[in-house]
Amino acid sequence: MICFKVQGGRRHQRDSVAAAADWFAGMMMPGSHKVIVEIRIQNLVDSWGWVSEGDGSLYFLALEQRQTLRAMLQTLMHELIHVRQHEDERWSGDGEFEAMSAEVLADAVWLAGLV
Repeated sequence: MICFKVQGGRRHQRDSVAAAADWFAGMMMPGSHKVIVEIRIQNLVDSWGWVSEGDGSLYFLALEQRQTLRAMLQTLMHELIHVRQHEDERWSGDGEFEAMSAEVLADAVWLAGLV
């Protein structure tokens, strides 16, 4: 079970990010043990987004609120792939190669009519 807490940004951003994150959890991490991802939509200084690991299966994820919604969803998917990598303990190098499928995943969210 994955629990997402989304804060900050505008309401449509929060709703879209929550829907996309739930979709990701169902498609990419079904049957996962308890994972909590706290997502904050805010102004970032030097990146479009990042994720860091807290205690246990707690993650803190930040998204730049000034990017387009499509770009924000791509960034979200990219960072959620890193969460999955940490939970599965599977990646090579810095894990960036595996996270490059974020654009395809964000498009799938659009095609599913979730945003």
